Amino acid sequence: MSGEGSGAESLHPDDQRVLDALGEVIGASTPRRPAGLDVEAALKRTKARFGETPVVPISRPNVRKPSFWVSPAFRIAAGLGIALVGVYAWNGRSTGAVAGPEVAQTHVAPRGGPDSLTLADGSEVILAPGSELTVEAGYGADRRQLTLKGQGWFRVVHDDAKPFVVTAQGAEVRDIGTVFVVDAENSRGVRVSVQEGSVAVRATAQQPETTLGVGDVATVNRAGVTEVARGSASAEDASWASGELRFRDVTLEALAGTLERWYGVRVEVDGSLRGQRVSTSLNGGTVKSVLNEVAMTLAAEVEWAGDTATVRRRGSMR
Repeated sequence: MSGEGSGAESLHPDDQRVLDALGEVIGASTPRRPAGLDVEAALKRTKARFGETPVVPISRPNVRKPSFWVSPAFRIAAGLGIALVGVYAWNGRSTGAVAGPEVAQTHVAPRGGPDSLTLADGSEVILAPGSELTVEAGYGADRRQLTLKGQGWFRVVHDDAKPFVVTAQGAEVRDIGTVFVVDAENSRGVRVSVQEGSVAVRATAQQPETTLGVGDVATVNRAGVTEVARGSASAEDASWASGELRFRDVTLEALAGTLERWYGVRVEVDGSLRGQRVSTSLNGGTVKSVLNEVAMTLAAEVEWAGDTATVRRRGSMR
């Protein structure tokens, strides 16, 4: 009908250039914006012709996609416009394979409690407060590489063809089908505790691996895999992942560091108390009640100044 022909004839030059540029996007891994093209103006004109819902400016972050699309031309123009505003975050593969980020992405767990995330392949991670997990570029293409700072709990979707490797302080932990905990804040090195299945650990990529089975614990540092304790894993190793802090024979200095990450306060410990070892379970309560409870067991006192707590031996407060 003549209406269809007139619609094609009335297409604005910028709109035609948007559609022409689509061919370049399909044929190239990195889209290039045609010189002088005003994508936002093209989208607004297309919307006016086809009576779509209001167009959200593409320069605004977190663009929300309308619930449905009537016009194929608008869908093409909008998709192209969004593709042109930034770097692709994920690979698009026609095979349907899981694709990871093209650039490394870092997730930082906020203070106050554990934070969880699910990776592109369905593997699950829980991070302790203040911990950082970097998903390396190309995750899931032929390898799944992550870098951890702090503490992390991992439940891995196993895939022999795509090794899952966590690097912490240079040490490598490779999944062999498992649930495991990595503590990169241990004073003696990176501590690995296997909850299910098995993992392979090594100090560097150039050293041989040591295999750990369910219940095994190992400490890895620059010297290698220095400690392996078969069947010594405990509930305390992963209790923090469910929001409960349990400590077994840890120094007061290490306990203070954990409380700082969880509660966002500064805890200063008198030098004579730093090496004192404590075992306690802290589930809920305020940071003040937690520190008071610990101090009582050590004949110590806690003094607060703003958000800084100082723990000293009783009677030594100024």
